[in-house]
Amino acid sequence: MTARAVPHPFVWMVLYFPLGMAIGFPSVALGYLGSRAGLDVSAVAAIVGMTFIGGGWKFLWAPIGDYTLSRKTWYLIAVAGIAVGLLAMTAVPLTKATAPLLSALTLFTTVSATFSAFATEGLMAHNTTPATRGRAAGWFQSGNQFGQTAGGGIALWLIVHAPAPWVGGLGLAAILAACALALIGLERFPEQAKQHRSKNMCPRIISHSSASHRECHCLSINMKVSPRRVYVSNITYRIHMSQATVSL
Repeated sequence: MTARAVPHPFVWMVLYFPLGMAIGFPSVALGYLGSRAGLDVSAVAAIVGMTFIGGGWKFLWAPIGDYTLSRKTWYLIAVAGIAVGLLAMTAVPLTKATAPLLSALTLFTTVSATFSAFATEGLMAHNTTPATRGRAAGWFQSGNQFGQTAGGGIALWLIVHAPAPWVGGLGLAAILAACALALIGLERFPEQAKQHRSKNMCPRIISHSSASHRECHCLSINMKVSPRRVYVSNITYRIHMSQATVSL
């Protein structure tokens, strides 16, 4: 970390903004428009309540984001999911009959947003220093809060003033795509730089002592390095000893 420049903490605000918008859109925009459309308070509450399910149960699918694809890849997938969800919610009419569908779309959108949070948190941990993490955390949380408040207000303004609600949804998708541009210049995990390491290693380990003579001729390890874990796929060894047993 000391050999390169640390990105400005504003980057983390931009990257975390989509999560706030995914929560703010149903809470602010759909909540207001639903009441104007004559939906019951219980129906509006059910739609808004779906935003808390994704955040409350995200620990169940968090390992998927941690142990599979890269953080940048997951962020792009998450932003695409949020954009699709918001666009679908703006295209569906607000009626009592469509309230369950809007609840399902809200849940899908907020679950997608949790993966953008996983990705941003991981990137922030590896692109900051101990001296800059305090500022980075402050900007990071401001992105969430700004997305929920201003993001929800922007979404409501676009839907009301656009020629059609789905046109406002396209505007929201464009904002999300702009947030993804903040990924440029961020480094990936340090472990990923080791992916080009030789897969076959055969070190010769020879040790001698007065009590025994032992020689390990070959230790062949085939490994595949992926973010945050190492898979040892095959280990073959031959041990030749004279007086003692070698335990690996």
